[in-house]
Amino acid sequence: MKNILILIFLPLEIFAQQPAEYNASTMPARTATVFNVMDYGAKGIGARHDDTDAFQAAIKAAIEVHGKVIIPSPPTFYNLTNTIEIIPAKGAQCYLNIEAWGHTVTQIRYTGPGDRPVFKVIGLKSSIISGVKVVIAAGPSNIQVWDIDTNSECESTSHVTFKSCIANLGDGVNNV
Repeated sequence: MKNILILIFLPLEIFAQQPAEYNASTMPARTATVFNVMDYGAKGIGARHDDTDAFQAAIKAAIEVHGKVIIPSPPTFYNLTNTIEIIPAKGAQCYLNIEAWGHTVTQIRYTGPGDRPVFKVIGLKSSIISGVKVVIAAGPSNIQVWDIDTNSECESTSHVTFKSCIANLGDGVNNV
């Protein structure tokens, strides 16, 4: 008698636990679209190059399709000189994952002015931010690495998970 092996392949999502208020009819369709900051011009070569616009462009593109932003391990560090906004279109919500690779401490260095956040987040829902490591350069004060908020146009910010993220607050005053 011959044995027959039958394999059944099921998507991993079947086994994933959904948030309590999950309703497939009201959740936005997700795509497998991935946006690499280097494809948008980020170089990760330190202070010799400003990577702010590349980060903002990759994040904006990913927000439009509920995608994922990839931040590969840079040769030295990515240099951000201004706030990166993670904000959906008016009246919408933002579903976005960010995954950073490599480096144990200095992956992103914020060298911009004080009194502003590195990342300003409004209306982010059901998202994972993984491996993002930010260092605030010497000097600026009153810097928030993640300014997470909501407003009447974006309803709420909820179910955001941070995994293995690091913030080095530099030597400024009141950095958080």
